Amino acid sequence: MLAEHAALIAVLHANVGSEIGAHFLEVLSRKFDAMMETPQPVVNKTLDNLVACLALLYSFKIYHASLLYDILTRLVDELSEKNIDCVLTALRNVGGVLRKEEPAALKTFIHDTQTKITKLNQNAETGSRIKFLLEVLLAVKNNNLNKIPNYDPSYVEHLKKLSRGVVRRGNYVTTLNIRLEDLLKAHERGKWWVVGSAWEGNRVQEDKPTVKLPPTIDQKLLELARRQRMNTDVRRSIFCVIMAAEDYMDAFEKLQHLGLKGQQEREVVHVLLACCLQEAAYNPYYAVLAQKLCDYDRKYQLSIQYTIWDKIKELDSLSKHGVANLAQFLIHLIMGKALALSVLKIIQFSDLNKTIVRFMRQILLAIIMNADLTASLEVFHRISKPPKLHMFRESLRLFIQHFLIKNAGRKTTVLNDEEMATLKERAIEVDRILTLYENKLQL
Repeated sequence: MLAEHAALIAVLHANVGSEIGAHFLEVLSRKFDAMMETPQPVVNKTLDNLVACLALLYSFKIYHASLLYDILTRLVDELSEKNIDCVLTALRNVGGVLRKEEPAALKTFIHDTQTKITKLNQNAETGSRIKFLLEVLLAVKNNNLNKIPNYDPSYVEHLKKLSRGVVRRGNYVTTLNIRLEDLLKAHERGKWWVVGSAWEGNRVQEDKPTVKLPPTIDQKLLELARRQRMNTDVRRSIFCVIMAAEDYMDAFEKLQHLGLKGQQEREVVHVLLACCLQEAAYNPYYAVLAQKLCDYDRKYQLSIQYTIWDKIKELDSLSKHGVANLAQFLIHLIMGKALALSVLKIIQFSDLNKTIVRFMRQILLAIIMNADLTASLEVFHRISKPPKLHMFRESLRLFIQHFLIKNAGRKTTVLNDEEMATLKERAIEVDRILTLYENKLQL
């Protein structure tokens, strides 16, 4: 049943977050350390099962091989009968994996173990178990794995295939590069592998137990992330990078260093837009960062487009400042050519309400009345030709005429007379652009 448990942890590690696997590693490592402090009876299989479980977690790529070698080295430091059994248990479970994925490290471990055994033999008779351990080590080294008793990786490989089918699309198991010492001293040094937990905890508190320290920046950001419902370690990592960056370039570079893949990269857009909408007053920082991401890779354009569509669908549930911030965010990206105006095609113009009208008016007024007339008209040129946007163009023309020209200025002081005249002039030009290819399309 140990393999099934390891597979379950791997699936949770991928789907929920790497803190799941990290927690199990810490608990098991502490248990291992505690049991190694006192000699264990050979008949008691608790330590064997513990080592087997840790080895299987490595097989499912929860952690890097360096931790497993730390465990094996700890076992061979004192070559008791029980420790030798535990080393054999580990090799029986992952000997082939180590041989395949970490051959250099395995060779070093085998050499060091042989050296220790040689020194031991100078003062003691060679026991049968030590001889057997040497035979198994040589078998692993020479890729002759059939000599390992009860070695059968087929079931674990079967579980790996099954677990890959359960992991959500775009997710993957994040391999934690943690050492045994890190796990055992987590309460002193902090859990650097958990977002926001680095260097917090008991080290300073033990020196000054009566002093209540102010929260660190990381702690404040982590608490803020929780309030913003950043409920996975990936989202919290992205949130901390975005909120703690000196400027948009600093944020961009640090986001690249996070090593995000697949669906995790889409989380950048989710967090970015969530932060933007939560601001009481619009902050252009988020749009500038989004523009940089779009310029860097087109996949961010698609992610932003899909995320904005989701937000537009739930526009009525957003606060007034959230709607206004979303509009400003879109204005920046549309004027910067990161997105086309056709991103608004998802709006049902036949079923407009006050929120959507206010949202659309804010965007279209800002674009049409932009100080750079050429850039403003270019926005409409980009959507003037595709036949599939015909209905969207017609809807825009009607909206501009009815909600910008006829109703602009009513019960509001948004535009003065001079600005209203400019709006009408530009609206005529926009209408001409939107119908530029209509006759050709009909022919």
